[in-house]
Amino acid sequence: MEDNKRDNVNNTFSETSENVVEEKSKKEAKAEKKAKLHALEEENIALKAEIEKWKNKYYTAYADTENLRKQYDAEQRDIRKYRGASFIAKLLPALDSFQVVLSQNVSDSVLKNYLTGFEYVHNQIVEAIVSEGVEVIAPKLGDNFDARSMHAMDTLVTKEFTPDTITKVYTNGYKLHDRLLRPAQVEVAVREKVENVVAKETTTVDDDPQKNHLN
Repeated sequence: MEDNKRDNVNNTFSETSENVVEEKSKKEAKAEKKAKLHALEEENIALKAEIEKWKNKYYTAYADTENLRKQYDAEQRDIRKYRGASFIAKLLPALDSFQVVLSQNVSDSVLKNYLTGFEYVHNQIVEAIVSEGVEVIAPKLGDNFDARSMHAMDTLVTKEFTPDTITKVYTNGYKLHDRLLRPAQVEVAVREKVENVVAKETTTVDDDPQKNHLN
């Protein structure tokens, strides 16, 4: 009987110990699983942050590349657009000479024939540069002065013309598309200059009329 009781106690103690160990193992496994899960979550957060960082770097690099491409395209457009600017600038003295010659009034028939030929050549040159995007700024007498496209070489005090209008054209101006190559050089009418000078005498006058009369 006593042996059976002892065996029962031993069995109960053994079962209890096994249960405690099993429970401890379960808790440890659960804690380990929880720790691994937490580590995976931390790693996942870190990976997401890394992905976001590289994504931002990609978008930044892409935006910079696009800006560089647009800047390059704009520069290439400007190069093509204004490629003839330096060549056209070299033609301006010749065009000025044509303008001076063609503005002359001649009565000689031979000279008139020469002028007709000069005018024909001049018109061909102008047509050629206009086809490349050049705009001729050719003000007429009486036109309003425009500081954006004209340069006042001189002024003329006159009543014949309205103030701030053109009284003489020295040379035409030229634009290439929206770029001013050279302003038209003109003379501008101004109002008559009137100088009102008030002369003040600063002589000392004595209160004695007789002294004043004697002086």
